[in-house]
Amino acid sequence: MRGSAIVGRVGLVRRAIGLVDVALWDVAGKVAGVPVWRLLEPAAPPVPPAPVVPLVPDGAAQVPWSTRPGQGPSGDPAGPVVPAPRPAILVAAYPTPGRTARAVADEVLDRARDGWPLLKISRSPDRDLMRDLLAILRDELPGVTGRETEAGRTGVVVDVGFGWRDADEALADLDAWGIGAPAPAGEPPALAWLEDPVLPEDAAGAARIREVTGLPLAIGDEVTDPEVLARLAALGALDVARVDVVGIGGLTAADPLVRSWQDAGLVTSSHVYPEVSVHLGGAAGIGVETFERSPQGNPYDPAPLLVEGGPEFSAGTALPPEAPGLGFALSPTYFTFDPTPSLPSMRLASETGPGTTTTACSTDDNRMLDDQEDR
Repeated sequence: MRGSAIVGRVGLVRRAIGLVDVALWDVAGKVAGVPVWRLLEPAAPPVPPAPVVPLVPDGAAQVPWSTRPGQGPSGDPAGPVVPAPRPAILVAAYPTPGRTARAVADEVLDRARDGWPLLKISRSPDRDLMRDLLAILRDELPGVTGRETEAGRTGVVVDVGFGWRDADEALADLDAWGIGAPAPAGEPPALAWLEDPVLPEDAAGAARIREVTGLPLAIGDEVTDPEVLARLAALGALDVARVDVVGIGGLTAADPLVRSWQDAGLVTSSHVYPEVSVHLGGAAGIGVETFERSPQGNPYDPAPLLVEGGPEFSAGTALPPEAPGLGFALSPTYFTFDPTPSLPSMRLASETGPGTTTTACSTDDNRMLDDQEDR
């Protein structure tokens, strides 16, 4: 980050660095013929380089078998290649306007029956709905998952998304939800964690929420400055450390940060980008977040439809890919690739019509929107 000292080391500058960093790790893995998670492992044995193959845009060609991780030019093993499953959290339901607590709870419970022990919902400003929803889930979710709520591991997560202005507003809502005080001794917490209750820079406010309610806190989404996270941890306001791999500066910055949290005994979790985040954290891994990933899509986020490959999600875990690099490609259903890309040329605005592009990869936005509407 020293190279960006004049223009800034956090905010948009750090995000831009993060995008470049992630892309370079992908290239490095493809050149070496190994997955990025293996490159990030300090104790990993040397891996002989794979045969030189042309680098092509993701999705333009399949990677030949000779570049599979752990296979040298002769196919001989090159060290351990079996990745460790990471714990995964499913964004299960949004209590959008017009939905009842029962309807939202049923959606969460259906996902739990699919094997997900850790499920996230978003906060609704409707206090009555939240009170009823959380009461239903406290009563019924343990019977579906077979597990009591455990901080950072199992149960329900409520994502506030920085929705409260300060600790006072947060505590008033939490009290109205019926979870404004610590759980009685010997009983599990009301939530697996409460996510991003206030702006992450309000460490004192977060610490107050933690102290008054006893709820585990998770913070880190959109954070670009590691010092913000360090201050939260110092004040006891960070039970689950979340990392935004692009926002924090890429894999180079995120991986040692995640490992330091693990060494300190914190639960770690990632914000979006599961195809990238799954490579973090070594053998211990990092909690990976995803939306429902069926071929039909989900009503909340189309991102899973835009990629092929990546981690395998099953029964609440995410298994990192064994393909070289990040191990995923952009879906040809929504992206068009030019097999012989050329440098962009300057063209007059009048020459650029709808749907045209000067890059080697384009998306058909209307096609994706139409597909979503058809569902």
